[in-house]
Order: sequence, then structure tokens, then C-alpha cells
Amino acid sequence: MSASPAELLARRVAPSAVIALSRVTWPARAGAGARRRLGRRGRVELFFAFDDPCSAIAVLDLAGRLSGREVRLLRQAYDTPEHREAVAGFLARNRSSST
Repeated sequence: MSASPAELLARRVAPSAVIALSRVTWPARAGAGARRRLGRRGRVELFFAFDDPCSAIAVLDLAGRLSGREVRLLRQAYDTPEHREAVAGFLARNRSSST
């Protein structure tokens, strides 16, 4: 049984096109270069949930990777006050140790 052209597009062409487009980085790099020339900081927006241990580790790792760079990390979490204090403490320790 032969696949219809629509099925071929949906199963083969569309996923390959999405992957190819995700590898196009020049627009973002050009924007980042222009932003740096203007003296503006970069911005990373991260949405995560603390009920998932992987996302908790990811936000801490990302904060570490961004320390020392001219980038603002904007975090939006579904959390509690205790979680916010833990993240703020981690960020404060990393900022003081990187300077």
C-alpha cells in the first residue's frame, strides 16, 4: 500500500524542515551582535516547575552557565516561597564567587 503525498509530507518532509529551521542561527546571532554593540544585555526567559527534579537542576545549571555574562536570567516558576529563597541563595553565592 503506497502512502499518499500528504502522508509523505507530514511524516518525512515536515519533521526534516522543522529540524533544518531550528539549526538556522544567523538571525539570533545578528540580533545579539547588534544588542551588544548598543551596550544592551541579553535576556534568557526560563519557565520551569520545581516539582520536577530535572527542571530544578536545569535552572541551577543555567544560572551557573550565565554567571559572569551580560545576561539577565528571568525565571518563572510554579513554586513556593521556600523554593524562591533557595534559588536566590544559589544565585547570590554564584555571583559573589564569580567576581
